[in-house]
Amino acid sequence: MGPVCRRVRLDFVPSNLTSPQDGTMLTLTHGTSAEFTAALARPGVLKPGGQFATFTLAGEFERSREDGTSIRTVFYQPCVAAGRLAGRLGTLGAGEAISGTGVLAAYEGEIVIVVQDAARLPSEHVRLELDGGGAARLLRARWRVRARGVLITPPQAQRLENEVPVTNIRLGLTPKRAEGTETQLVPLELAAYGELAVVLAGQGKGNYLDTWGVLQRRQGAQRRFSRLEVQDVEPLHGTRALL
Repeated sequence: MGPVCRRVRLDFVPSNLTSPQDGTMLTLTHGTSAEFTAALARPGVLKPGGQFATFTLAGEFERSREDGTSIRTVFYQPCVAAGRLAGRLGTLGAGEAISGTGVLAAYEGEIVIVVQDAARLPSEHVRLELDGGGAARLLRARWRVRARGVLITPPQAQRLENEVPVTNIRLGLTPKRAEGTETQLVPLELAAYGELAVVLAGQGKGNYLDTWGVLQRRQGAQRRFSRLEVQDVEPLHGTRALL
């Protein structure tokens, strides 16, 4: 009999969740998804009551640029889980590796992944590496995020010193609303290079997009923020994007 892979799921995905520790609201979004294989950078934190957990997934992998060269990508992504899944993920130790899926959400002023499905990987210390702060990350990791929304700023097109075009723009994600309530769009920064930058530069505020890429945490002048480095993009119907 071969090895057993134990898989756990989030029992429900409500319109929003509340952290039992401080009452902070977690706002889930429509049209988003994340797929990952990564390690817990540090031990998970299970909140009082055992129904809400926070943790950070970390990993690195090689990917190809448009010119054929490869680039090493490192990611550290804050995550949360609820229900019975929180009880399992919130008690895992640093370096434990998992593979799973989730959706994007806003929590405490930043973008997090709400993990909905996860499977534990075998212990392979050869795939783990510690960074300068002692956090573990998984080598040969996997990380891909999809985000669908409406552009809420005009594109900002520039060129790097090597003349490669780069475009920055902000996407508004639709929150999952409880019936009878109104919630503002959740903003997500987008950045694209090369041919994809040209595609984004041709879009305007109010356009609908489906995008795929690598979600990264960036340090701005005053705060940290999340940015999706676009690896694929699909403009959607201008007025009736949703069926």
